Amino acid sequence: MSFDLKEQKNQIIADKSTEVKKDKNKKEFISPNENNQQNNSAISIEKDNLDSKENQKELKFLQLNEYYMKNISEELISKYGNYYLSSFDQKKLKIPPEGFMSKHKINLKIRTKMVDWMLEVFHTLNSNELTIFAAVNIMDQYFWKCKDILKSEDVHLIGVVCIYLASKTYDLLPIPINNLIHSVAHDMFTQKTIKETEKKIVKAIDFEVMIPTTYEFIQFLLYDFYINNKSTIDELNIKPKLGIFENCAIWLAKMCNHFEKYSSVPPTYLSLGCVLIAFDMMKNSCETFNEDMQKFFKDWLQFLINKIGKTPEIKSTIQNIYINIEASYREFRQMNLGNLVKHHELYFD
Repeated sequence: MSFDLKEQKNQIIADKSTEVKKDKNKKEFISPNENNQQNNSAISIEKDNLDSKENQKELKFLQLNEYYMKNISEELISKYGNYYLSSFDQKKLKIPPEGFMSKHKINLKIRTKMVDWMLEVFHTLNSNELTIFAAVNIMDQYFWKCKDILKSEDVHLIGVVCIYLASKTYDLLPIPINNLIHSVAHDMFTQKTIKETEKKIVKAIDFEVMIPTTYEFIQFLLYDFYINNKSTIDELNIKPKLGIFENCAIWLAKMCNHFEKYSSVPPTYLSLGCVLIAFDMMKNSCETFNEDMQKFFKDWLQFLINKIGKTPEIKSTIQNIYINIEASYREFRQMNLGNLVKHHELYFD
């Protein structure tokens, strides 16, 4: 299958002109709960016809922002990319330790359902990919640092507030709190409750809502790869494959979000694990991925392994992550979760 990244981004921009409204005649996306009851909160979206002038202004703003972000990113990465990657070898990223959920009385299946529901919410709201990862990141940071003993029934409210926090931080058009209350939370929580919970969460995580995610590292690795190898990429006609490659790596990273154990893995290592498996998927399934292309990708991946895995211990850790992601992929396919598959197509299976 072909993957047109530009076309997809243009579609995302076009779809940004939406407003969230309650519409009981549309399909409702039920929020996760242990009993999976149908009377819980739901989200529904209705596209309204906006004033054409307003719509055009908004479209131009989004396109201009995307243009400048792309060009600024290329300029910065070409100059400082190597330093940026190396800096994370020295910096201790604040990630939850293994077993960070064990102190709470939360069924891990509830957390998994919450992540699956977040995918549905953010897709319906046309949020960007980073917002999805940020919401899960904030939620797990809170599970880790919260001093109270949380229960399964607390996860719904926490998830809604993390959606709100992530959207306010990363979305160009953040979700208004009234839409959050009525359309996302379906009037299950008051504005006062949401605001109070928001304060609790940001205070518990020391106001660090902008924590590096696996998505950002995948984006960085691919930007860096493209910017520093443009001539060879053009010569081998690899550029069309990069969209497919990126798509697979991000899909795998989203899948990993469903498993709390990957929140305890440094995003540098996890992103590399997702990239390695994305390469395997493309190599094994893409008929037009010839030997020259494979060799070029392999050389790049070996460079990354040596760059990030500076010690035998780190290389061993990356190898174990790779094996674990493969096992998690098989497990995930057996789960009764459909939102990732529905809203983010995996081109090679």
